[in-house]
Amino acid sequence: MSSSPSNLSLNGPFGGHGVPSSAEVVETIEMESSLIEQIADNLAQGHPSVAERVLLRGRALGLIPRSTPATSWLTAHLNADAVQPIAEAIASLPAPCCLNGFVPCPQCDSSGTDGAQHCDSCCGLGVQRCDFCDGTGLMQYHDLPEDLIPMIARRRLKIVADAMTALESTTDDAGRDAKKLRVRMLNTVKLLGVIENVVTQLPHLSPEHVNEIHELYRTSGQLAGTLSPGALRR
Repeated sequence: MSSSPSNLSLNGPFGGHGVPSSAEVVETIEMESSLIEQIADNLAQGHPSVAERVLLRGRALGLIPRSTPATSWLTAHLNADAVQPIAEAIASLPAPCCLNGFVPCPQCDSSGTDGAQHCDSCCGLGVQRCDFCDGTGLMQYHDLPEDLIPMIARRRLKIVADAMTALESTTDDAGRDAKKLRVRMLNTVKLLGVIENVVTQLPHLSPEHVNEIHELYRTSGQLAGTLSPGALRR
């Protein structure tokens, strides 16, 4: 197999300056061929999450022009069937600077307490919502291929809907257990963050998915209503 794209400089295949030599052009063609092979191989082996990382790295390195829609590139070099699994894998791509949408609370140094009291800044959770990803724990849409956003947003809505159903089924199980209540609160905050993030992409979505967002907001509000501050301090 040809040399890996991971060996490329972040400046791009031509180093970012000057006119490429014949050798550089040949190397770039070989690297693009390697990129295509890696994506195809990982999709064939059932590893779309690896394939999407190869695709995004190819875009970052300039092997795939950012002006070229990912759908068009994948269809031209592989086939149309490669688009959906890669888009759905990108939907779960984690944000780079937090843990599942949360960062340590600076007020209490992640302890959840401020002296003898629960920390008011984080409600005793020890973490706060990440500003970079808006609490989603996921890569922001502006960092992703624009033409894939509708599929990515729909996939994220599906994940949220399934997670909301799971949370609703465990509401009674948490009871008075403060640890379980805190975990459920964190999960609810994260899911709400994902919904709010999808709202920013409404121009890309159909009326059906807009209605789904309203329903998920209603469900998340009901879940949040079961998490009173008093219960969290027990």
